[in-house]
Order: sequence, then structure tokens, then C-alpha cells
Amino acid sequence: MTMYPDSGGAMSMPMPMPMLRIPDVQRTVGGLDISDEIRLGDLWRLTPGVRAEYNRSSVFSAEGKDTLTSIYPGNPDKTNWLYNAFVQLGYHTSSAFSFDLKLARGMRAPTIKEAYDLYLYNQVDGYDYVGNPAIRTEKSFNGELNFSYKRKNFDAVIRGFSYFFQDYLAGFV
Repeated sequence: MTMYPDSGGAMSMPMPMPMLRIPDVQRTVGGLDISDEIRLGDLWRLTPGVRAEYNRSSVFSAEGKDTLTSIYPGNPDKTNWLYNAFVQLGYHTSSAFSFDLKLARGMRAPTIKEAYDLYLYNQVDGYDYVGNPAIRTEKSFNGELNFSYKRKNFDAVIRGFSYFFQDYLAGFV
């Protein structure tokens, strides 16, 4: 496929260029979610949870492997073992007030486009990006604190949250 320059506009391409996509990429995902709510008396609840995930990305066609290995040496197939875990502590009175604290650890595998596409055009910033099969898994630590007040026809929540990312997946020029 060929992309042709737009006749006008600030983000038009200066000349025609090939637009390549890696053919026959498949992702297989299997996961298991486990969580439980543990009551610690009448007012407190502890809720732990975990998700374990097997994530396998494969290029099936010889043409796709040849194209990709001309840019990135080695086998382009990739397996990720991911987990997401959380623990939540809640205090819920019989009155209208409640409190929740949640801490979590998350992981995200690169999408098929982030790992395998060539000349991936992003309309938002006007740049073309190249995927990378060796890209790392994105990881995050999350924290959330909620205070809520509920009555018959009125709910109010004050929520604070924080995220800390490692190996954040983002394109660069």
C-alpha cells in the first residue's frame, strides 16, 4: 500500500511513501481472575485480588517474518506472563459515610501495533511510528483513596488517586 501526500495542510507528507503492515500476526491470551471479600467485623472489609495472564504474540507468515527480521533480528514471536494484583480496605458504617483505600500493581503487554506495525501513522501528532517486537511490558503502581457520603437521592465522593509507571509505552520522534 502507498500513502500519497495531501495536497495541502501543515501535516502533509512531502512525497509518496510505502505503508507497511505486518501480515498474519495473532495474539493468544489466557487469564485467570481471583478475588475475595473478607469481612473484618461489621464495618471493615478487605478485598484482595489477582489476575494472572499468558499473552503470546506470533507472526505466522513467512513474508511477515522476513519483513520484520530485516529490521529487527531474531525471532519476532513473543510471550509475556503478566499479573495484576490489588488489595482494597473499606470501612462502611450503617450511616451514610464510608472510606476505601486501594493499592494495585498492574502490567500491560504492548499492543500488536506497538510491537509489529511498520510506518504506523498517528493522526494526532502527524508522525509515523515503527513497532518494536522487543519492547518491554508496561508496569504501574496505583493508589486510590475514597471518602463517600450517600443519602437517598444524593451521593458525594472525594477521590484521590496516584499512578507511577515503569517502562511506559509511548512513541518518540
